[in-house]
Amino acid sequence: MTIPYILFFISILIWFFPPFRQYKTEYFLFFLILALADPVGALLNIFLAVKPIHENLVITFLLILSLINRRKLKKNWIIITLSFLILLTAIIILPFNTMYVIKILLSSIVLFIILKNSLLYFNKNQTINLFFLILILYEITIIIKFIYTASRTHTGLVYFYTTSFFEFFIGIFFSFYNKENSPNFKLIKEEI
Repeated sequence: MTIPYILFFISILIWFFPPFRQYKTEYFLFFLILALADPVGALLNIFLAVKPIHENLVITFLLILSLINRRKLKKNWIIITLSFLILLTAIIILPFNTMYVIKILLSSIVLFIILKNSLLYFNKNQTINLFFLILILYEITIIIKFIYTASRTHTGLVYFYTTSFFEFFIGIFFSFYNKENSPNFKLIKEEI
């Protein structure tokens, strides 16, 4: 068994648990999608010859939707449907290397939404939540991983394996902590 397959199966195992910890939180769908991404992607690749990057684009689009308020989703369903159709068309007609650029852009949208949620949480509670910090870190590693993968350099492959290993620890963190039970850090000490 080669290193990519070993990493793949470890990833499936580790990311299986976070949705249980995130159950009944606003991030449940996000972590459920992450947990299903690798096994569904493997099945699509085996049975329908879907390329991993194509499946990854759809997964990232779904991650964006999972972070948007349901009222906004219902209100903007036409725009969302058109965006999804444009994404599917792009997958069919655009060159393979362009897919990495689209993935980086979609992941940047995910990062932006998480940053926004983090800032809203900070503004409301005047604390920094470790859950958001780790989630932001995770999304940054995803973006950097695909930048290096798109560069097709030898260091890109090394970085891909390194970040994949690091993401295992992030998955373990999310198996134990959600937004509600994650440690918070106050930036400003209250005066006595």
